[in-house]
Amino acid sequence: IPKLLSHRLFPSARYSIWLDSKLRLQQDPLLLLEYFLWRKGHEYAISNHYDRHCVWEEVEWNKKLNKYNRTLIDQQFAFYQADGLKKFNASDPDKLLRSSM
Repeated sequence: IPKLLSHRLFPSARYSIWLDSKLRLQQDPLLLLEYFLWRKGHEYAISNHYDRHCVWEEVEWNKKLNKYNRTLIDQQFAFYQADGLKKFNASDPDKLLRSSM
């Protein structure tokens, strides 16, 4: 969950880079920021999942695999929705994340 809450865990940080435990950073983090954010004037850079495209799909997949307690998944998902999480809409790519996050 920390990957979704870096803005709250580190409120004074200007940037955060989250890596899956299976990945290893092989570039200078500043080069990544320069390429994906600064050069293009973006606030966010998010990689695509190879199969799923929104939290709703991820929630259902985790329940199907019984990876975690279903009640805890539902509680966490409800928290995200109450905090303003919106379902991904590919036809509206400019509204993926609020810049005030």
